[in-house]
Amino acid sequence: EDPIVINGNELRKNPRSVLIETCKQLDLSYTDEMLSWPAGPKPIDGVWASA
Repeated sequence: EDPIVINGNELRKNPRSVLIETCKQLDLSYTDEMLSWPAGPKPIDGVWASA
């Protein structure tokens, strides 16, 4: 399989369309909730939470 390549500039310009296309390539369902999340540290951040 070919790797999925995400252009950072395109992601910044149009995150919704890039994420929709990426989800299609990965056979995942897209939701608008993927574009935002509450601020603050998360337990899954691990050692990076304190950086």
